[in-house]
Amino acid sequence: MASFADVCRFTAASSGTGDFVVSAAVLGYQTPASAQAVNAAIYKYRAESADLTQWECGYGAYTVAGTTLARTTVLFNSAGTTAKISFTAAPQVAIVAYGEDLDPVDGQLFGLTLSTAGASTTFSVATGWAADSTAVNILRLYAAVAKTTSAWAVGTGNGGLDTGSIAASTWYHTHIIKRLDTGVTDVLVSLSATSPTMPTNYTLFRRIGSMKTNGSSQWTLFQQSSDTFLWDVPIQDVAATNPGTAAVTRTLTVPTGVVVEAIYSVADQAVTSNHFVLMSPLSLTDQTPSSSIFSYSAQAGGTGITSFTAGGQFRTLTNASAQIRSRASASGASDTFTISTTGWIDTRGRTA
Repeated sequence: MASFADVCRFTAASSGTGDFVVSAAVLGYQTPASAQAVNAAIYKYRAESADLTQWECGYGAYTVAGTTLARTTVLFNSAGTTAKISFTAAPQVAIVAYGEDLDPVDGQLFGLTLSTAGASTTFSVATGWAADSTAVNILRLYAAVAKTTSAWAVGTGNGGLDTGSIAASTWYHTHIIKRLDTGVTDVLVSLSATSPTMPTNYTLFRRIGSMKTNGSSQWTLFQQSSDTFLWDVPIQDVAATNPGTAAVTRTLTVPTGVVVEAIYSVADQAVTSNHFVLMSPLSLTDQTPSSSIFSYSAQAGGTGITSFTAGGQFRTLTNASAQIRSRASASGASDTFTISTTGWIDTRGRTA
């Protein structure tokens, strides 16, 4: 949680761009020491001139020795920038709480949209915020962050991989991360959806999406809108002839390591059999398709018709191995069954 100090407002000892050294409490308020501010804890502040023409909002650590509040990060100011204001006179400084410092609701997330140009080693994360994986703190990006497939280093434009070397044709999970000692947030990619290898001093994280590398260890192009991720080019994952009547596990090109709702299209060319087909999650009990239990039906045609193609677009929950189930009530030697994966829906921890 963020650190707070009740009824705390003081006059700084000097003007300029230096850290705020406590001079005296403003009438009716307490100094950080009187409000029992904790050494090295991070506090949010608003500093302002007497006429309010100069002001600055940011955060930094409070140091008991020297009674100093650091201006580590400026969030916004009267100049419309994130630079330290050079106060012409010693400002008043209040320790405050911002919206993200309030108790987070489990799973909440806003923004943090992923994007890549495709066939590129760089991806970006848009501004936004999310409760961390333990729902005790808010992780926020005030500016978009770009990361490469190189080893992680803090800051935009630097590497994002937590450990090892990037692999080809592999799923990675993107996390927003935070260190509590400075309040700095950044972005990390990992093979793990739940236990990324965290950089030194970073203790909080939240998975915000997943991406797959191509055969050249570059990111595959996709588009994200809220929880929906769509491949720029759909991927054919299944092409079967005479698929049989037994239940078959189908692996789709959607994230592994997490459960998502796969979005895919089925084309079933019925040439030699009339049949019903059921598409279902592996978490549900296998059922034999019939006229009362089916996702679609395919008929082999009638007079003058040699075949009939049935199917459509479906959405089915996967397991953590990106798998679903298909089963047909009948199958013929010339019947064909294909699945083309369009994308997936990933709630990214918002519902579980």
